[in-house]
Amino acid sequence: MARSKKARKRARASFDTLPDAVQKHILSLQLNTVEEYFDWCREHGFAERTTKSRTQMRDERTHVVRTKIQCRVATSRRDNRPERQLRRVLDGDRRNVPSLLRPIAAFFDDDRNTVACRDYARALLRHVDAVCPTLLWGRTDASEQLYVNAVLRLAEHHERARRDFSTWRERTHNDARRFASLARHVYADWPVPGFLDSAWLGGTETHRLGRDWFVHVGAGHNLRTAESPVPMTRKIAHHVLQAPDDFSIVAAVRWGQVHGLGGDARLARELRGTRLGHEFGNEDFWRTVIDFFVRNPMLDPTHAGPVIDFVHHHRFRTERIVDGDGRQRVLPPPQPNLTMRGRTAESLLTQVDRWHGNLAHSQRGAAKLTWARSGFLPFRYESRDRHGRVRAVYHVQELTTGAQLIQEGSKMRHCVATYARSCASGIVSIWSLDRSTSGNADRLLTIEVRNANARIVQARGKANARPTPEARGVMLRWAQAANLSISDWV
Repeated sequence: MARSKKARKRARASFDTLPDAVQKHILSLQLNTVEEYFDWCREHGFAERTTKSRTQMRDERTHVVRTKIQCRVATSRRDNRPERQLRRVLDGDRRNVPSLLRPIAAFFDDDRNTVACRDYARALLRHVDAVCPTLLWGRTDASEQLYVNAVLRLAEHHERARRDFSTWRERTHNDARRFASLARHVYADWPVPGFLDSAWLGGTETHRLGRDWFVHVGAGHNLRTAESPVPMTRKIAHHVLQAPDDFSIVAAVRWGQVHGLGGDARLARELRGTRLGHEFGNEDFWRTVIDFFVRNPMLDPTHAGPVIDFVHHHRFRTERIVDGDGRQRVLPPPQPNLTMRGRTAESLLTQVDRWHGNLAHSQRGAAKLTWARSGFLPFRYESRDRHGRVRAVYHVQELTTGAQLIQEGSKMRHCVATYARSCASGIVSIWSLDRSTSGNADRLLTIEVRNANARIVQARGKANARPTPEARGVMLRWAQAANLSISDWV
């Protein structure tokens, strides 16, 4: 109920008659009259009277302090939101750039990017931030801001854009599909295969090649006429564009080569899990290897990994040694002129088996090597039945000596012992997954991790077999616990 004029006048006059402690209390709340004090009490849920205990007055002062802190925090959060910080960075302010926006600041500070490219990127970022901010800021971890860099890479090809980005609107809640929609809106008049979407997410030379292919194919050109490290016939180019969406760019090319030479999907998927599935190089030679597999359809495709390891080791792998004078020397590959001409499947597999069987014994120098742990967490997992009883215990442990690698290779019948020097230099780490049941231990999987990017790049069972569903399930649990990513070909 509103107070009468006489009541308000009495309240103003009564301030001077209050005890000093109460007057100081009201003034500490930034109020000047009893009427203002009563209004404040009513607004914040306190009693409307001037006779209060010390505890009550303390609670009111605490409420004021807490309210000020909350307002200050809210203002700070509002000012520090990525959207506000983005506007500041795009306007040229580089002071205290948050980690989420450092890639953007670096892009605009890079003199290799033309003025036109920067202007296009600035306008594109503002548009995406306005119509679909969650694509840029939907993840809290700076390392997971994939699409910030991807949007910047879209700007690098702005001169070949097919339509204006300002007419693009989001039509899905999935980030990958959102970005795919944006990329196709800007650069594609014709269908572009899904595996090329990954080209915008990475900064390697293969990703750069994939971006050129995306724009080239989207403009309606034949893939054969694009830059490529692999010679492409019309048939191979056609099949590359038919590769599954979850393939990497390199694996998609292998898919096209296998089908173009007359092979099938099973062989193409096996090659995806080998070194041919994730790197280019010496393509004229490796084409003859792929052709060998195609010409031997009765050769089990699961032999692809061991055969490719054998061929790579004998034709391309050099070895660095230290002589008696302390000088380093590089030994050439064992068979630098190795070819596939005239080989039969049976003779090649005999050589491969002999090499894998003897490989551990040839690693005498590696047996003496030791190295520090990578820092990734080991893992223990118990599988239980529906009654809660433990059925099996799984361990994932890092191998930190050459002797352990040799033992692993001997037990698993593969060539992991050749990784000793790479482990000692810190490039990779090798892990062994084993299972214990009723006192019996069994090795299930050998896992290779690239330390620099915390990524599992290879996992093999006995005799280079692909991971079983059981072993893969445990590996996925470990990857999640150790914060590791997994390459799509594993």
